[in-house]
Amino acid sequence: MSAEKPAKSAIDPKQQADRLQVLGSRLFNKITENAKKRDAVEQRWLEDVRQYNGQYDAEVLAVLELSKGSKLYVNQTRPKTNTLVSRLIDILYPTDDRNWAIKPTPVPILHDMANNQEPLHNDDGSKFVSDQGVQVEKRDLATALVKQAEEKAEKMQLAIDDQLTEADYNGTAREIILDGVMLGTGVIKGPTVLGRTRRKWVMLTDGDQSMYKLESVKDKRPATERVDPWDFFPDMTASRLKDCAFTTQRHS
Repeated sequence: MSAEKPAKSAIDPKQQADRLQVLGSRLFNKITENAKKRDAVEQRWLEDVRQYNGQYDAEVLAVLELSKGSKLYVNQTRPKTNTLVSRLIDILYPTDDRNWAIKPTPVPILHDMANNQEPLHNDDGSKFVSDQGVQVEKRDLATALVKQAEEKAEKMQLAIDDQLTEADYNGTAREIILDGVMLGTGVIKGPTVLGRTRRKWVMLTDGDQSMYKLESVKDKRPATERVDPWDFFPDMTASRLKDCAFTTQRHS
């Protein structure tokens, strides 16, 4: 006769709500404190934005109002900023070429085997021969492996190129270049997973009969996203991004 196991006690909804409230308050306080530490940076950003848009700050406007002076702003920052942005885009993200490449990593043992004329042997000690009955040497194996790696790298490069095109990576990168030149900071997030719905014909078989049916399927693809620097809050106690204990993004 076996004893019945006691039923698991259900979590008290009120207790769960209290725990979530405590966690939320703790995170909110931490994020608020970190945001205050960035106040000096944001003040500099505001000055940069006003200068780019050709606007005086409140103190200068007040002085101009009292002195009845001209409020004309000779904006030299915007044309120079736009020129630099265009130049950086042309250099970093050319329209007729990619700025990256996939190549197989060099394997020292393969390079050592490239000139080795020793014959290959099977596990039983017999000589390894090709389908044509030709003795295979170690240099032949090295050549074949290098060629196979190059073919796989080329296919991987084509696949990544297609994914970056679908994700509009170059377009997103151009947006963060403007942020970087104007504010000194540009933030790009990726790869993120973007779920798309597309229509696909699926063949259904019933005995000897086959028919096609149009179905909606989920197509998950990598995507990139430009994050507004004003909505990105890294750990302000860290000197480098990789040393941050946390990063926070505000979603309005």
